[in-house]
Amino acid sequence: MSYCRFSSDNFMCDVYVYADCYGGWTTHVAGNRLVIPPIPEPSFDMVIVRGGTFDKKARKMVYERKIDAVIAHVTATLWGWLRMPHRWSMAIIPRKYIGLPHDGGEFNDPTAGDCADRLVWLRGMGYKVPQYVIDALRAEQEETNEEETHI
Repeated sequence: MSYCRFSSDNFMCDVYVYADCYGGWTTHVAGNRLVIPPIPEPSFDMVIVRGGTFDKKARKMVYERKIDAVIAHVTATLWGWLRMPHRWSMAIIPRKYIGLPHDGGEFNDPTAGDCADRLVWLRGMGYKVPQYVIDALRAEQEETNEEETHI
């Protein structure tokens, strides 16, 4: 099961975390990240459907389409940049190196709680780690602890 991927949080996540089929929880740390401008979520008044009521699913869909459009623009810019070598400019490269000690690293932790601790540690170093991943891993560790006490 994957807890997050590099595309999580609109490509603002620097870790890929999953329960490994060989045991433990594996964390891959990104070596670089997409550089896209922050995209604000649309307000409720921007998404009006079905007689003036607000629909969370429609709001989310508008937001995701906005993100897809930005990523498509960055990709098209890069593609055009590669096709015209005389116009190469460092300003439009859509990736940047993070420049932290564990770029491109991989970790395997024996328990979900240890993996959550590792993610907190990585976040403290400057990597972007979604809070919901840490919360999910802590909840899973609590469930495991409860199961062990009932046995």
